[in-house]
Amino acid sequence: PNWEKEMRALNERASTVLRTNTLKTSTKELIADLAEENIPAHTVRNYPDAVELEEKKNVFLTSAFKDGLFEVQDASSQKIAYFLDVKEGQRVVDACAGAGGKTLHIAALMGNKGQIIALDLYEWKLAELKRRAKRAGAHNIETRVISDNKVIKRLHDKADRLLIDAPCSGLGVLKRNPDSKWKIDQEFIDRIKKEQQ
Repeated sequence: PNWEKEMRALNERASTVLRTNTLKTSTKELIADLAEENIPAHTVRNYPDAVELEEKKNVFLTSAFKDGLFEVQDASSQKIAYFLDVKEGQRVVDACAGAGGKTLHIAALMGNKGQIIALDLYEWKLAELKRRAKRAGAHNIETRVISDNKVIKRLHDKADRLLIDAPCSGLGVLKRNPDSKWKIDQEFIDRIKKEQQ
């Protein structure tokens, strides 16, 4: 019976959830700003920074987005930065930063104080992170490409917190890309496992 529920849930359309950029605004103010742009939204219980849209809208055209007041980020992903229990002034390493969704959340929770070192295998992802950080007003992020093991070894014993959100298969977010369940093959799973390692 649980599997039936799971399958139904995965076939439902995922709602759009935003993460309020608390470096610049509050959830209450963000909801008011979005309302002015004809985008009704509400807070999400137990997710302090989350704002859920009442209906699908292109939020990237809003001035709230251009002003860096929010990022689009699933509610479950918004839990991760809180689990790290970061403090202002700490040194935090985000080892698989990608385009920086969680990195930016960590920066906000640290109030821009301290240092975040964002690592990734791909330079283009870190370039996107830098662009997003600038828009968000997050100034305590340094990006480094993992070109070899030395990049990682240099950080040994030099961080207060470490986040390893390794690249995933996407099987947990089939709601976002329902067609991916027909496209994933063994070769892809093997490649991802190697990358995660």
